Formats: sequence, structure tokens, C-alpha cells
Amino acid sequence: MKKVYLLLIALSVLSFAGCDKKKDRVFEDSSTARLNESIDNVYSSLKAKPAWILNYYPGANAEYGGFNLFPNFTTSTDVNLQGDIFNATPMSTFKVYAGAGPILTFDTYNVVIHYFALPGYYTGNSTSLGIGASDSGMKGDFEFLVLSANQDSIVLKGRKYGNVLKMKSVPADQLSTIVANYKAANVKFNTYRGFAIEVNGKTFQGVPTVATVNATSRPNRSFTLASTPSVTLSYIVSDIGIEFYKEYTVEGVKINKLTYVAASTQYPQGYYTNGANTFKMIPRLTTTP
Repeated sequence: MKKVYLLLIALSVLSFAGCDKKKDRVFEDSSTARLNESIDNVYSSLKAKPAWILNYYPGANAEYGGFNLFPNFTTSTDVNLQGDIFNATPMSTFKVYAGAGPILTFDTYNVVIHYFALPGYYTGNSTSLGIGASDSGMKGDFEFLVLSANQDSIVLKGRKYGNVLKMKSVPADQLSTIVANYKAANVKFNTYRGFAIEVNGKTFQGVPTVATVNATSRPNRSFTLASTPSVTLSYIVSDIGIEFYKEYTVEGVKINKLTYVAASTQYPQGYYTNGANTFKMIPRLTTTP
């Protein structure tokens, strides 16, 4: 009887182990299938809507502010990239492959995106090292974990530095006009040398906005306000105003985007404001108030 009891226990253990192995195989297969499906979904989204605006933030903490990049995925391997501070429209390649999830990588050199990953020594000239440290530059990513993807928007996370970035699709036949509008807004923005910030009537003076690189104004689209508490804001210039990296709270006012209001007698350079008109960025043409 004892032998029979031991035999039944042994069979039960073997049966349980067999079930576990079967479950493991099923889980492994379904996990791989889900990852492959996610990769296919990214490719199909890019194929359905090939033209995009990428709000790109370099820096480990988005400390340089943002730049608009305009990828146009012309084939399943080729991408044309433009940027609001670049005149070039270089073609390079991309791919989506399996990692911790689907990974979108710009896998051959393209100055429009790899510029932000270059050491600062290479982004200037013989008299100016450029933006960022000479050995690490602006710490920009060119490989991204795809957090979500559909034909309207794709959310990315920099694989090395971890900034969360957003891409939104635009009509391909309108891309050239959209790029021109963003570049025009960027040129106008680059004429500013600082801002006064008004929050509920309280003014913060002397907020810088630009750094000079290669005798060309390049916006440092980030600034710190001595508010209560102090806050550092990173933002990007759009064709109609300013969008922030995330929602910020300044003196109790929550902001995520501002719209440009045209020049007037009171505001000769115009200003950027939120919908409630409780937060204003007022441009200056000099570095002093």
C-alpha cells in the first residue's frame, strides 16, 4: 500500500511539472506573438500615415527644451527627416525591432536627429564648441521604445535617457506647408533675446531664451523661474505658439500650451498666453528688461 501511495505521489509531481512546462511554452509563444504583433502595428501605422511631427526633447532631463522634427517614412526602411532648425532634408534608414517592446531606431546617420547625440565638440566650429558638453553634447536619443502606436499618434521613450516624446501624424500632401510654417515661427522666435513672465499679474523679469552657436541664434527652450516653489520649464515652439514638455504649475497656475497673440501698442512683440490669460510669456529683443 505504501508503495502504491508513493507511486501516486510521483505521478502527481510529474504530471504537475508537465503542466508547468506546457504553460511556460504557451506563455512564451503568446508573449513572442504579442511582441511581433506590436512591431507589425508600428509598421502599419507608419505605412498608413507616413508624415509626422515629432516633438523631440534631448537632454537627460529635457534641459535644452524641445525641437520639432518632421519624419516622413517613405518606405518600410527609408525615412526623410526635416527639422525646425535645419535646412537639410537628408534621407536615411530606420527599422522597428524587438527589445523590451517594439524599438524604433534611426539606424543610419541622419544629421537632423543624430546632431543631438553628437558630442558638443562636433556641433560647433573652430571657435565655438556648440550646445552641450564637449564630450556628451545634448544627450539626445535616436532609439526609442514605442509605448503606444496608432495611425494618429505614437508615444516614444528614449532608450538611453528616458524622455517621453510624442509624434502626431499630419497629411503627407500638407507636410511641406506645415514644415514651412514651423520654420517661420522658429525664425521669428530666434529674434527674441529674453522674456518677461507674467503670472496672475506678478512679473518675473530677465528670463533668458537663447544661446549663440556658430553666430546663429539657437533657442535654449528652457528656463527656470524663481517662483514659489521654483520651477524649470522646457518647451517647444509650434506654428501657433508654445507647447510645454509636460504640464507645469507656476504660482498656482497650470500650463501646458500657449497661443501667440499678435503685437499691439501694449505688447510691441506680441505675447504667448494660456486660454485663461493668467500666464504670459512676453518677448524682448534685448537681453535686459
